[in-house]
Amino acid sequence: MKQVRRNNIIENVLPWALIIIVAIGTMLIRLRLLGTPLERDEGEYAYMAQLILSGIPPYLKAYSMKFPGIYFVYAIIMSVFGQTTEGIHLGLTLTNVAVIILLFLVAKHLFKPPVAAVASVSFALLALGESVLGLTANAEQFLLLPMLAGFLIMLQAVDSGKKIALFLSGLCFGLAFIIKQPGIFFGISAAVYIFWYSGRIKRVLLFLTGLIMPFIIMCLYLYAAKALSIFWFWTFIYARVYVSSATLLQSLIGFCLKTPNAIKSSWILWIIAVIGFANLLRIKTEPKKRVFLLLFSIASILSILPGSHFRQHYYILILPAASLLIGSAMDGAKQFLPKLRFLLFIIVFCYSIFQGSPFFFKTTPAEACRTMYGMNPFPEAVELAKYINEHSSKDLTIAVLGSEPEIYFYLKKNSSIPYVYMYPLMEAHPYAMDMQNDLINAMELNPPEYLVFVNIVASWTEWYVSDKLQKHMFGWFEKFKDTYYEIVGVIDIMPGKNTEYRWGYKAQMYEPKSNSFIYIFKKH
Repeated sequence: MKQVRRNNIIENVLPWALIIIVAIGTMLIRLRLLGTPLERDEGEYAYMAQLILSGIPPYLKAYSMKFPGIYFVYAIIMSVFGQTTEGIHLGLTLTNVAVIILLFLVAKHLFKPPVAAVASVSFALLALGESVLGLTANAEQFLLLPMLAGFLIMLQAVDSGKKIALFLSGLCFGLAFIIKQPGIFFGISAAVYIFWYSGRIKRVLLFLTGLIMPFIIMCLYLYAAKALSIFWFWTFIYARVYVSSATLLQSLIGFCLKTPNAIKSSWILWIIAVIGFANLLRIKTEPKKRVFLLLFSIASILSILPGSHFRQHYYILILPAASLLIGSAMDGAKQFLPKLRFLLFIIVFCYSIFQGSPFFFKTTPAEACRTMYGMNPFPEAVELAKYINEHSSKDLTIAVLGSEPEIYFYLKKNSSIPYVYMYPLMEAHPYAMDMQNDLINAMELNPPEYLVFVNIVASWTEWYVSDKLQKHMFGWFEKFKDTYYEIVGVIDIMPGKNTEYRWGYKAQMYEPKSNSFIYIFKKH
């Protein structure tokens, strides 16, 4: 009897206790750094959500090649927790806890609870790392929630044969898809898994019906809002040009440069994940487990490939599969290290925490932002917005020439131009010149009260830049600002030093000392 009770504690109580402890620990770290300044994507999502909450549908006042699901996620979070940086990051914190629990439930379908807990705990640590920009509320973080819910319901549906569960599973993957387009790869992998084990086309079609429903509803909503044509251009026509613009060499360079950066925070855990993948190929591995993990891993890798940019936060989409592979390694180790495997994992886990301890426990929110994003002007955007809000009326009109939509969010003002990113205007594609002329016409027709010019390379260009487009844009800007504006602010971002701020007449006398600076202009 005592042995049965002991086994029950080990199999059921301890795994949940471990997950709760780790979830609370990660929450405390995230709560300490809630005030980390928003980065560009967060700024875009927050600004678009502000527009939605004010009654303006997506794409009408701000263009983007991203699907609108993430904007509505932000709108929900901001309506509950407030339109603040802290509110957004609190929403991320609670989402992260839900994902940790969902991953454990998925892992329990593959492994015994102690091993499933190892997978879930591994994800909690990996998703917090600076190497995947884990503190920022990127779309990938929110995509994981419906995606894992979809896999959980699908696994239950395959076992039970319930048709409604297949539809609901597809619906979850459809929600993941409209949060971010690469979510479709997970839906496809689930469809393949369903067909593999049921062999019935009808069940797959039922699943696919649920998968496509959110997209259809989204398109009907945008059609009713008279935004469907704009949405279609930016998310399909321009997006196709964008994802096909990288050469093979550029893609390889990007992968080689970004992948080491994405795994450096917890590199030992990634090594264990590779071992877990090798364990899948063993003959004794259960076929059902092998097929699921292989399909999940393939979908995860495919999800970071479109566009060949390999930004660090893209790798968040690989973390659930990597964590399950860590579970696979632990499951396989029972034959070789039956008593030591969990102790070894605890040592690796503690070492990974120690490795990331300066970032987790010592940095301030502003320092955490600098650690993740270098000299990008994200902390400076907060001070810039404070100055403009203090020196302008409620009816302020503003335009930001640079890819810093977080400024609009902080100001709680609508942009006078629909281009919240400058990248599409600078890339060598057939629509770029028309986009530039569209922006120029909008600015000249109604010059905004304030004009912010971000002289930072990362705010204008990525890999694919046209000299002709640069000359056209910057040549026009020099004439335009000399005609209508005077300098009222300079923000000089100097590596290794405090940022210099100059306002009013002091700004007119200041010459930036670095190559990264921001000019704030006010209309005469």
